[in-house]
Amino acid sequence: MLDLTKQLAMTIMKEFPDIAVYTEPMQDGKFVEPSIFIERVSMTVSPILTIGKKQKYSFDLSYFPSPDAQVNEDLDIMTEKLTNKLITIDDESGQKLARLVDRDLTVVDQVLHFTFSITIYSHELIDKLDQTLEINTEIKQGE
Repeated sequence: MLDLTKQLAMTIMKEFPDIAVYTEPMQDGKFVEPSIFIERVSMTVSPILTIGKKQKYSFDLSYFPSPDAQVNEDLDIMTEKLTNKLITIDDESGQKLARLVDRDLTVVDQVLHFTFSITIYSHELIDKLDQTLEINTEIKQGE
């Protein structure tokens, strides 16, 4: 099973090695800034005929700037960096795994929220598709 949150965290750590990345809420005192918190906010699953499914994952990536920085300037710079550097998610080998779509960046209470979606298609063939269909072609005469 693919853990997109983990793959996303690994991609972010590779692109931004000097920023702490969290995938779980931290207790007071253990939270370091600047940092990024990754939260999967929703997932939708839609069948694709009889051959598989489409899974759409929505994420909210929150960037908390350093308290020592010029906050607005830091948020502006990070907005540009996220827009330009975080376009795809890589797997462990560095291969492109998925593209981020519906990207939106907003600042709320001096926290940058980068929301986006990732769509994964899986093709799970149903066993019945491999079975032979038998048809009775006899014509019955009226009695």
